[in-house]
Amino acid sequence: MEWGVDCGAFLFYNELEVCFGNGDIIVNSELNSCFNNICENINVRQNVSKIRALIKQEACFDEFVKCILGREDILIKLLMSDDAKTRKNVALLIGDIAGAYLGDGMADTFMSELYKAYKDEMQLFVKASYLQALSNFDYRYYVDSLKSELERLTTFSCDVADKKHIDEQIRVISDMIVSIEGVRKHEFTGFDVLSNVVLTTNRRYVDTVKEQLLELDGVDEKCVKTFSAGVMMATDRIAEIMTIRTFDELLFRVAGITVLNSDVNKAAEQVANSALLKFLNKRHNNKDNRPYYFRVELKSKMDMKAKSNFVKKFSSQLEGFTNRQLINSKSDYEFELRLIENKEGSFNCMIKLYTIKDERFAYRTESTSTCLKPVNAALIVELAKAYMKSDAQVLDPFCGSATLLIERNKKILANTSYGVDISGDNIVKAKINTENAGQIIHFINKDFFEFTHTYLFDEIITDMPFETSNKSKGDIKQIYKQFFANARNYLKGDGRIIMYTHNREFVKEFANVSGFYVLEHKIILEKAGTDLFILQVR
Repeated sequence: MEWGVDCGAFLFYNELEVCFGNGDIIVNSELNSCFNNICENINVRQNVSKIRALIKQEACFDEFVKCILGREDILIKLLMSDDAKTRKNVALLIGDIAGAYLGDGMADTFMSELYKAYKDEMQLFVKASYLQALSNFDYRYYVDSLKSELERLTTFSCDVADKKHIDEQIRVISDMIVSIEGVRKHEFTGFDVLSNVVLTTNRRYVDTVKEQLLELDGVDEKCVKTFSAGVMMATDRIAEIMTIRTFDELLFRVAGITVLNSDVNKAAEQVANSALLKFLNKRHNNKDNRPYYFRVELKSKMDMKAKSNFVKKFSSQLEGFTNRQLINSKSDYEFELRLIENKEGSFNCMIKLYTIKDERFAYRTESTSTCLKPVNAALIVELAKAYMKSDAQVLDPFCGSATLLIERNKKILANTSYGVDISGDNIVKAKINTENAGQIIHFINKDFFEFTHTYLFDEIITDMPFETSNKSKGDIKQIYKQFFANARNYLKGDGRIIMYTHNREFVKEFANVSGFYVLEHKIILEKAGTDLFILQVR
């Protein structure tokens, strides 16, 4: 039998009238009905659930909070209901209203009652709900108790059927502790430790990254192998590798887990029994034997629900198999297990260490939605370097946040660089990024087609505008037509254009007729339809 609430002689509607006065606020009739049913012990569980759904609307939320103010004991009593699912739903409802004003000392009362209910609860499937509700309050007083509880749970012996409920408690408590205390992250110290690494790259320019690796002193070509998505090598020169600007990510391969079983339990056990912990400890300062925090990135043909279930189960199992030496975390993680489903249905596995700081593009603190990715800017510059002069006068007529100009100067320092952009906001961002990079670039907030200059430039380097919600394809075509018609007015007789474009068709249409010929054309991203053109004044 459901456990009801003794509401005395009053009805919810009357209480609302007291709360809101002269009918200034329209009472939600469904909310009213639900609460009256709870008072009269009618389908309590269902009505609590319905109230939770209703108060997702701001008006209903405010209405409910005002009404419950001073009568919070109604919810507290329901935490002792005979019905387990009612207790679960009420706990979550209390958590839902945690951010509202609940009267003097009521937040402390709710927290106390939630924690007491959690400790007294006999049904395992309910217990995590009290913790979830508690997590919405300022629960720092309970952190030490939660730590003790976490220690108990991690050594708790239970049936297989109960394990998922224990794991859920462990997950919630872990997140709660991290939320208050944060993660004491490990310091990466393994720059000179021999490691098997993978540098992911633009698939068309794997050899470009390989060539840059071979430029490092003492790198043996035999140790550098290419594959479709990048470069693999064994190296103890991580710091030097991190100076190369054209690769996307640095990943690690760990013996025993380069390929994982398709079964989630076997995969987690495989990782736990591998050399992963040894790998992590050898490359980090971990004298006090602190756990490492991880996340899982799964690339698979599974649907979203199946992927989510796999990741949750894998993460939970891995925590258990390692006695929480590895702990799953949603945000404050130190490394990522990158699982990529292969043709056989198993998973290729690589490790990404977030403890290694990638400072290559740290200058780019400001950007826009249309900005060129720094790694792509670096690749463009690398591919075009043979056509650049070290003492050049350089102009970017659509400079955006200046990423391309900055990368150009990092590769081959120009004499003087100018960036022009019609957007004042872009110019502000460009100046900040340039200052961060320690460079000197002159910026002008102006429509390029109204821009004038006293001397000619050796080079125009630019990421051309492309079609967006604010610019139609017709608008972009007109920009290309005007650009090529005017570009010669800014260039010396042997001047060149280094152009990154989303519209190769307009380059082909307008370049030749405007007095430019193509020195070189490279596809950058086939799927995105982006290209690099090197053009010369005819």
